[in-house]
Amino acid sequence: MRTLESISEFFVGLDLGQKRDFSAFCLVERRVEMFDAKDPVTWNFLRRTTFHLRHLGRVPLGPRTRKLWSGW
Repeated sequence: MRTLESISEFFVGLDLGQKRDFSAFCLVERRVEMFDAKDPVTWNFLRRTTFHLRHLGRVPLGPRTRKLWSGW
């Protein structure tokens, strides 16, 4: 099968922690690929959706964290 079209969308998640909790963030890519083959019943082009975790991180606790977020 050959790929006819590939569309990517990116999503960002953010969890702002409390004073004693870490703050966390992630970047996820959703990719939808359409192939040149067709479904024998519906005659729609075959598609595949995949999710990829592109980045996952957390911000350290402490006074430095306030300086990091204050610039935003």
